Amino acid sequence: MSDTKPAISIAEWEEKNPLFVRHPWYRHMDDFSRWRRYRAILEAFESEQMKKTYLPKGVMELDGRYDARISFSNFFGISEDAIDQVSSSVFGDSIQIDAPGLEEFLADCDGAGMSFQEFIEPVAREALGMGIAFVVVDGPDEEPVTSRKDEVITGRNRAYVSRCRAEEVINWSEDRRGRLEWANVRRVVSVQSEADQDRREFLELTNYTT
Repeated sequence: MSDTKPAISIAEWEEKNPLFVRHPWYRHMDDFSRWRRYRAILEAFESEQMKKTYLPKGVMELDGRYDARISFSNFFGISEDAIDQVSSSVFGDSIQIDAPGLEEFLADCDGAGMSFQEFIEPVAREALGMGIAFVVVDGPDEEPVTSRKDEVITGRNRAYVSRCRAEEVINWSEDRRGRLEWANVRRVVSVQSEADQDRREFLELTNYTT
């Protein structure tokens, strides 16, 4: 009799792992595949797999005809146009922010040269389309400093921001004042170490604390 344990899927493994517990609001949004449906609409059902999810094959439909139907099917929606109108009314002109001392951050908020206006517009579009958006504000991953002066001189008082897709933030906690205490971010990371190697996907869970 073999002692080999049967392999389990990622979904089954996540269900048994307390780190991957979903927030009640997240579970509510994930019911009936709301997240995937919202994302599919915003991305205009670009991929064939996405189309096949919502345009199933008929019982008597031949493979060739089904593939042709999928290929010629286009999504005409007004959600993206509505988001464009709202977004352009806010971000159509350059935003003027009067914040002395934050000039460097506003010019390069992500550490890669992106201005704050360039960064925040996609965040607003995400919130309009998905109903919520998340921004991570983090600092350099270095050893702690000994004084405020040292912190300023070395630039370790510098904040950086990054975006999270709505469905990536799976759990969080707030204090009595409604301020975020921590959040768990789940991402599928695609990595290809060498040009002649296959691309591999890894599940990444990051816990952010305030």
